[in-house]
Amino acid sequence: MLHVRIPGIRKSEGHIKAEMAAVERQCESIIARFDALERAPTAAEREARRVDFLATRKRLGELGTELLALRCPCVGS
Repeated sequence: MLHVRIPGIRKSEGHIKAEMAAVERQCESIIARFDALERAPTAAEREARRVDFLATRKRLGELGTELLALRCPCVGS
């Protein structure tokens, strides 16, 4: 997933919250990835899901930090 940041342009609180909701849905999708399988997932599939999930949770944390910095500019210092 590519995240482009343009210097000097700050996201609005609404935009950050919408992006956070999208990332949450992505996490739910990753968790449900094996629900339709009619077999046990392979070790490689489990590892790929774990990596994907951790990456989306990391992004969620980054968005939370952005939102906090937007609400309290002292956080970004």
